Amino acid sequence: MAFHPQKTDYVILLCLRQDHNKEAETFISSAKEIRSQLSKEDIQTLCQPLFRTGVDYSFGSPNNTKGNGPTLKILDEEIDDFICYDLDLMVGLTETARKSLYNLRLAANRCKYSIKLEKGDLLVIDNNKVIHGRSEFNPLYDGYDRWILRTCAMQSINSFRNAVNLKSPRKIETTFEV
Repeated sequence: MAFHPQKTDYVILLCLRQDHNKEAETFISSAKEIRSQLSKEDIQTLCQPLFRTGVDYSFGSPNNTKGNGPTLKILDEEIDDFICYDLDLMVGLTETARKSLYNLRLAANRCKYSIKLEKGDLLVIDNNKVIHGRSEFNPLYDGYDRWILRTCAMQSINSFRNAVNLKSPRKIETTFEV
């Protein structure tokens, strides 16, 4: 959810049902490990607002649309374990940014851990320090495919509450123009 104006602190994945062949994997990579794989030049570039992300399909964007969301930086020059990255929907705005984004992808893949979530498994991901994704799998569309419940949570809603008028004191609803 790199595109969201109020990035959530945690992504919580609850596996309700594993895929038929038990092949699907969830991948995670930590910002610190990724940074250790990058050059000083790439880190400096990734700390600048030279990247545009896309709004995710599940939030109303046309599928596979890159760069239709906000401009942002991926890493933070002062916080070495911060990351805001979307593998599929992010684009670099300059040639240098595109090169650093490519190097980031390689670094994230070199230090990723895979987890096969089984029914009842709960995975809590620090969304500011870790990126996540999943492998492909073959759904059968028979009503018994892999089913993961995703929830996003914030440590405090106060900073966001002051910026916008919330309809509910505990729930953020945002409509994206894509």
